[in-house]
Amino acid sequence: MRGLGPRIPIQWAPWHPYRDGRDKPGHDKSTMTRIFRAFTVVTLLLTSVAALAQSQPQLASTLSTIPPAHGVLAQHGMVVAQESRAARIGVEILDRGGNAVDAAVAVGFAMAVTYPRAGNLGG
Repeated sequence: MRGLGPRIPIQWAPWHPYRDGRDKPGHDKSTMTRIFRAFTVVTLLLTSVAALAQSQPQLASTLSTIPPAHGVLAQHGMVVAQESRAARIGVEILDRGGNAVDAAVAVGFAMAVTYPRAGNLGG
């Protein structure tokens, strides 16, 4: 092309650290071996800690804080939810003549608003 000046060949800048064709530092075999050994040691340590944590018996104090589950028998209907307002909405749907599916859908929408971290609609 004319008018753009002389053509200058592209060369490595004289200050470029790898201009002599050497590999980048940190990519030689001994460094990679050290990285692999460190990774292996860390993996073995984490695995052994996890195995020890699972083999330890549960403390009696943590087991006593969890209330036992009791079965409940209902004659006309039941609504169960993690949030009491959502359960009351489901009961109201049943009281107005809705069926179990209607109550479940209403509880699902109510849970999305009142208890969003439960992983309901949109979450």
